[in-house]
Amino acid sequence: MRTLTFLSLFVAALALSLDTASSDEKPTAAKAEPAKTGVAALAWLSGRWIGGGGDEGIEAVYTTTSGGVMLSSTKFLNKGTCVFYDFERFFLRGKDVLMTPFPAGNRSVEFTLNGFKPKVKRARFSNEKHDFPKHLTYERTGDKTLKITLEGEEAGKAKKMVLDLRRP
Repeated sequence: MRTLTFLSLFVAALALSLDTASSDEKPTAAKAEPAKTGVAALAWLSGRWIGGGGDEGIEAVYTTTSGGVMLSSTKFLNKGTCVFYDFERFFLRGKDVLMTPFPAGNRSVEFTLNGFKPKVKRARFSNEKHDFPKHLTYERTGDKTLKITLEGEEAGKAKKMVLDLRRP
C-alpha cells in the first residue's frame, strides 16, 4: 500500500522572475541571469504531466513557486475511475527545500532536497528514515518528458520504481 501511496510524489513549479534593474539601466549580453534558489530552482517541473496508457493513467498538476511555496495534486486512474490521489507541498525551511506529501489527504514524512543539478534539470529528495521511498529523483529527460525514480526498501528488500511522464 505504501508503494501506491508514494507513486505520485513528483514536483513542479514555475518561477516568476522580476526585473530589478533600474529603468535607466540597459541589459547587456555580458550580464548573467541570476541563479534561481530555493523552491524557485524547481521551476522546470511546473505545469501538467501525464503518464500511463490503456486503462491506467496518471495526471499531475504543479503550481508556480510564487510566495515561496509550490503545491501539486496527482490522481491515478484505472478504467476511468480515480483510484488514488495525492497532494504535495514544496517549501523552504531555513536553507533547506523540503517536500511533504499528503497521500489520500494524510500528511506523511518530509523529504529534503539533497541532490540538485540545475543544468540537467535533476532534483533528488531524500528521507533515510523512511522505508519506501527513501529517495525520489525527478529528471527532465527532454523538453516534454519527465522521469521520476523512487528508490528504497520494502519488506527488507531493495526496490526501485520508474515513472515516465510527458506533457499532454
